Amino acid sequence: MSIYSTFRDGIGEGVQEVAEDIEDIYGYDFGVGPISVSIKDIAEKAYKRLKPPDSYIEDDEAIGTETVTMFASSNAAFDQENFVKMFQRLDSPYDGAIITGTKRKRVFAPFSTYTPTALWPYQADDGSRYTVHNLAKKDIGLPNWSVKPLSVLLQQDLDIDQDGEPDYGGLPLFHLAADPLMGLGPLALAAILIFSASLIIPVVTPLLLTP
Repeated sequence: MSIYSTFRDGIGEGVQEVAEDIEDIYGYDFGVGPISVSIKDIAEKAYKRLKPPDSYIEDDEAIGTETVTMFASSNAAFDQENFVKMFQRLDSPYDGAIITGTKRKRVFAPFSTYTPTALWPYQADDGSRYTVHNLAKKDIGLPNWSVKPLSVLLQQDLDIDQDGEPDYGGLPLFHLAADPLMGLGPLALAAILIFSASLIIPVVTPLLLTP
């Protein structure tokens, strides 16, 4: 085992131990006799008073398609559309919104919506296109003790899909920053393909035209 692996494993174990210690302190009963008092109890009571409104994400089904093609023509029967045609009728770079009470935060989603499928590396478990709306419902994996205090501090419901676990979609600025971050990979791939083509085409073209 390398020094790096040993160091990494040691750090991981240390972090795990700290998390467990915090969990123990959070639920520890500091009460005396029949009186039960814990940080968890106090946090639960405070949360009931300060709890932010529930949040959920809304996906506009009229925007986007399952398969975005680069060269093939659009075909509504197969939920397929050419990305050039999509850009020609581009109304907005937004798709749906994260709704909290009466507030609507529109989701910036041009990459999830218009990137050709051939360049889009994200796929859901069922084989469908994985978009920023799917990412919004993905669990973050925060320690249980931190979720409610963080939700109150941000005044934002972190559980977008209401499954009892905090999700990425509940994080501040997710509606603006998540999709561009997802688009970095496809942009890099497109840049590599364009650069490679610029090197290969000038060399190959004369060979193809030579009788």
